[in-house]
Amino acid sequence: MQVYRYWQFRSQQAPASVSANPARAVPESSEEADAFHNYVYVKTGNEELQLPYREIAYFYTEQKVVFAMTRVGRRLITQYTLAELEELLNPAFFFKISRQVIAHKQSIKSVRKDANYKLLVLLEAKGQPVKEETISRYKAAEFREWFRGEMHH
Repeated sequence: MQVYRYWQFRSQQAPASVSANPARAVPESSEEADAFHNYVYVKTGNEELQLPYREIAYFYTEQKVVFAMTRVGRRLITQYTLAELEELLNPAFFFKISRQVIAHKQSIKSVRKDANYKLLVLLEAKGQPVKEETISRYKAAEFREWFRGEMHH
């Protein structure tokens, strides 16, 4: 039943006049790199709503469920996998820090180096404990480049 509801939700989400990829349906600007949705669908009890990306601190997985943590500290269930969110999210603002977390640039409180060339990233959302995530040494250079705003898309 859950799979059917998910399928139904996804099929209603895609507008008829765009290509097969609904992630690229609503461009923010004329730039190809900025052709992403401005929001994500989330559930709160019996209600579904569109949450603007600018209000999201990070996405994370807990027991195979993906949650959105808002900047004001509200935890909401999403209907997406992290892989789907990677396709939907604008890489200028979001980075997949680990297998469990995709963070918005503005939620990153600090970044420090680990002895093993890993990076420790502290993520912040109001009213929530600071979330510490580790970036592997293999992704560290890519993350530093992104965080400094040097990525070219």
